[in-house]
Amino acid sequence: MNDVQRLKEMGIPVWGLRRPELFPNVALNTLTLPDTCKLLFVSETTPNEHDAWLFGKILASMKLTPDQALRLPKEALSNLKSHALEWCWFAGVDAIAMADVKQLTSPSLSLLQDNPDAKKHCGCRSDNMNAELLTLDEQWFDAVIKIERAAHSHPWAESMLAQAETKFACNRVLVVDGDVVGYFYGQCVAGEASLLNIAVALTQQGKGYGKQLLLAFIDCMQSAGAQEAWLEVRESNVNAIRLYESQGFNEFDRRFDYYPIAGGREDALIMSYWFE
Repeated sequence: MNDVQRLKEMGIPVWGLRRPELFPNVALNTLTLPDTCKLLFVSETTPNEHDAWLFGKILASMKLTPDQALRLPKEALSNLKSHALEWCWFAGVDAIAMADVKQLTSPSLSLLQDNPDAKKHCGCRSDNMNAELLTLDEQWFDAVIKIERAAHSHPWAESMLAQAETKFACNRVLVVDGDVVGYFYGQCVAGEASLLNIAVALTQQGKGYGKQLLLAFIDCMQSAGAQEAWLEVRESNVNAIRLYESQGFNEFDRRFDYYPIAGGREDALIMSYWFE
């Protein structure tokens, strides 16, 4: 699937894509960008909290993370020196030619603000507009441990929850108005992704946060080159099973008497997801 198709699937039919070969012999100027910057967002306004979900989804469609994007006003482009950009996105301003850079243009950032169908496709809800997906690092450990203990009958040990993220891991928290509402721990090794742990705070369940976390896990694993994803879930956790099935997971096998419960044990369903 190419980049234009990805954007169209997200409900963005009015983007223009310009290829670098259309702009030969463009001179470089004097502003040096960080080596980590792969997308230059050219706009007179900074994305605000209401735009964050859309900005994040578009970055994910380009297989980029927020720390690989940088915003500049258009006038600053006249000082551009050297870069390793892959994309330049002109939002609400006229595009200019840039050498060796694929370009996107749009009337504004909030292109989907009044498009409920597109929000649904992106796994977003109007009441989740302030949600941020962030790296699960030390500042969030206490909140994650608290949610883990409340959400799971047999929670992970604190040492597991607080372990440093490895190069194979993708651990994220979902933060709303500064508070952690959920998280997931995932990893991808040799093309095989695993959802190791996922939870939503008891007081925040039923608001679509679980779906957002699951979609974020899928996006993260796809960016890591996963070909398949696996998870295990208690057979009694009907709500979780329905969520996984709604996003393309299917029961593959089961582990008999795997999970402890009061007075006995219960099966674990093994579910799989195959990336296109």
